[in-house]
Amino acid sequence: MIEFSVRESELFGVRFGRATITSDFRDWEQLRRHGTEMQLDYLRLKIVNPGDTFLDHFNSIQWHADLMGVIRLYKIIAKEAHAHYDAPVAKFQKATVADKQLLKDLLVKTYTEVPFGFFQYRSLLEKFPLEKQLENISSYIADNFCGQYKDKEAYIGYVDGKPIECFASDFTDGATAVTLYAGILTEHRDHDLFKDMIRFFKQLCWQKGMAKSICGARLENLSSQYAMEREGSVSYGTEWVYMISFDK
Repeated sequence: MIEFSVRESELFGVRFGRATITSDFRDWEQLRRHGTEMQLDYLRLKIVNPGDTFLDHFNSIQWHADLMGVIRLYKIIAKEAHAHYDAPVAKFQKATVADKQLLKDLLVKTYTEVPFGFFQYRSLLEKFPLEKQLENISSYIADNFCGQYKDKEAYIGYVDGKPIECFASDFTDGATAVTLYAGILTEHRDHDLFKDMIRFFKQLCWQKGMAKSICGARLENLSSQYAMEREGSVSYGTEWVYMISFDK
């Protein structure tokens, strides 16, 4: 139910876990008990498509839970029309082990928001400072998506030979690709390059025989939602993200 994160626990100096549940989940005492047995300090909990009575049950549990943000979920169905995209502005190259530091630096530069969520809390920022949050996501992707694993891939987009955008996707499932991150340098965001990246990604999925891909956009990030919907992505729900603090 809960995955203990050794890497994040060491980075932040707390016992840190992650879990994802759906709206029909009700065994909160089991979740609390599991977290207590694991001696967790914090649990990052994602709730997929919470129903209309979900919060009533969730709020009845006696623990401290901070809402970090809401992610809008999207899916893309790969079609034969996506097989060819011959005129991209950016030239995409698959990241290799030699690109680890380049990808890591590009992730930090393109991530202009706070990784853990839109809503910020002083007490949490003291435990999870921004620079460590950026180190967390950039090192995770650089250490796992640069050729270390066969079906986890990152791509860097170059314009005039300069790296300006990147994305990381997991193709392990074989049928559904999952994109963990996509970002563009701030000074290039008005150049319609997100559309470019989406079209390249759809071509990549078709070439790999992936029938579907899923990704997310923060609820407050209207430009990303607009770009994805304009390119045929369909929203199928939301994911609510909480940080739960366990009392010691």
